Amino acid sequence: MTTVWRDGHLIESKPGTAPVEAGWGAFTTVGCDGGHPLLWTRHRSRLAASLRMLGAGNDVTLPDESALRELLRAGGLNGAARLRVVGRRRRILARKSHRLATKAGDMPQSATFSRFGVLDVLSSTTPRPSGRKHHISRHLAGLATQRGEKCGRGWTVEASASVVEAVGPDAPPARLSLQRWRAAPTLAGHKTLARLPWDMARELARREGADDALLVDEEGHVLETAIANVWLCRGHDLRTPPAPERCLPGIMRGWLFENAAALGLQALECDLTEADLLGADELWISNAVGGVRRVASVAGREWRSWPCFERLILLGVPAPGW
Repeated sequence: MTTVWRDGHLIESKPGTAPVEAGWGAFTTVGCDGGHPLLWTRHRSRLAASLRMLGAGNDVTLPDESALRELLRAGGLNGAARLRVVGRRRRILARKSHRLATKAGDMPQSATFSRFGVLDVLSSTTPRPSGRKHHISRHLAGLATQRGEKCGRGWTVEASASVVEAVGPDAPPARLSLQRWRAAPTLAGHKTLARLPWDMARELARREGADDALLVDEEGHVLETAIANVWLCRGHDLRTPPAPERCLPGIMRGWLFENAAALGLQALECDLTEADLLGADELWISNAVGGVRRVASVAGREWRSWPCFERLILLGVPAPGW
């Protein structure tokens, strides 16, 4: 048992045990230090936007900063920590889709979550004549954006906290394994609960002896890593792929945009290729928990010095261990 914040209250529970739908929702991971959730206002805004996109109303209650500080105190987490704040819809829409299909006279359909974080329906029957033909997933997509009982009224929000290793600027430079995806996922700009493709990419990278996977699409555009945004330093430019077209608009990514000038760098959002990376003076990855981390190698290219990163250390980063 552990203390979690759920729908406005601190309770003793196992995280994720509420009667909710496992895959229809979004989350954010917050770096914490000294009992404070870092950059929470930015996290809260992005999570609220993702939940609205998934069909939640404006009345879904997300914790404020004082509630998260109270959660950290309850868990005795005064140092480096991580908060995971998750919003899920309560009802299991797959059951609803089964009733819809049966009512329509179709055979039962099996439902599964796609890599895009959207419910797909796999039919085991041949399509009906055009008058009765319909794609159940379109019905589900429509239901997902409606309010009220039809789409399973009610969302639940839960926050849980855990200790995290405070790596900070002394973290060893990351080794990245290059992996190719067909394209950026449709919902790349949202941190939905359907994370299996990213988790699998990172697992494969680790099996190959790397720390993370650098994801590139079929056209050669750099996307992101399995857990972080990518940054290329060249001359006075600090470049990163465009979001949400190629990647998640990360919280630390936003902070770097606002503070690059203090490093004597110009932050730019633009398409990057594999060749761009291999010609970079420095390569970084960033997320809210690790802050910013140097990259040591990718696709046979190695870096051994990071002078711009040294200036970043002097500036400081709002992440655990910094």
